[in-house]
Amino acid sequence: SSAFVAPASRFFLRSPSHLPLAQHCSRHGHGVHTALHASSSSQYSASTPSLVGKRFVSSVEVTLSKIFPAGAGWQSASIVAANSGLASTTLAFFTTVGLGDLLGVMIGHMFFQILKKTVGKDVSLRSEIQTASLLGCAAFFSGFTWQIALNTAQTLGLGFTASLVSVGAACSLAFFAGLRIFRKILGRFLPAVEYSNYGNLKADAGLSCAIGGATGFFVGTDASYGAANWLMGLVGITDAVPTLLGIVLAGLSTSLGFMTTQIVQLLSLPKGKCWVDPPAK
Repeated sequence: SSAFVAPASRFFLRSPSHLPLAQHCSRHGHGVHTALHASSSSQYSASTPSLVGKRFVSSVEVTLSKIFPAGAGWQSASIVAANSGLASTTLAFFTTVGLGDLLGVMIGHMFFQILKKTVGKDVSLRSEIQTASLLGCAAFFSGFTWQIALNTAQTLGLGFTASLVSVGAACSLAFFAGLRIFRKILGRFLPAVEYSNYGNLKADAGLSCAIGGATGFFVGTDASYGAANWLMGLVGITDAVPTLLGIVLAGLSTSLGFMTTQIVQLLSLPKGKCWVDPPAK
């Protein structure tokens, strides 16, 4: 991938958004799936090995279907933006990469759901496109915010780890805001999108924290931090990295960050309290 170095940041470094983004994000006839709707019941024991295993499988599915595509989508859009002459400090650039994040999430989600339907799973594609719209809109918020947050961190002279944490926190808040806003908008006319309530507020918060990990680790693609970048050997993107490989590394960085943060949640939270848990019956 060609390097386009703008003041205070490398243009092609990204977020996810995010990503990012629940495993089975819709329940037929019951609004957004339990992956975005944690139970509010307090009658649960601590996490068990069986529960952790189920949570891990769900989290991996989310990563493959939405988190990796989100990072790859942002990276691809940044290349398009650079080739169009957009500087990484402009509103046009922020919007372009936000849209790349949105498309990555929606395309990844729908591709995964179509595959499930092809192998005989009970999937309502009508419901899934509605869910993908909610997640994609939230991903636009975090994708739009990522470069702004990185520019700010580098302008302030923050080191690598401080930049990773601050960028992740900013994008986590942006993703959360996107979910809450578009629940209110889309929930009015899309039956698969659950309208905002206290139960899904807690689930949205948990998901947004994991998105923060994804977007934070994406700072690891920035080779300008040099030896301070402890993710450089895994996901660093230098001028010599081919474009396609850079896109893959972008997706890998968001995937690693998401799973790292998600593992903390799936190991520490009791049954019914993690955003990937089904609701109490």
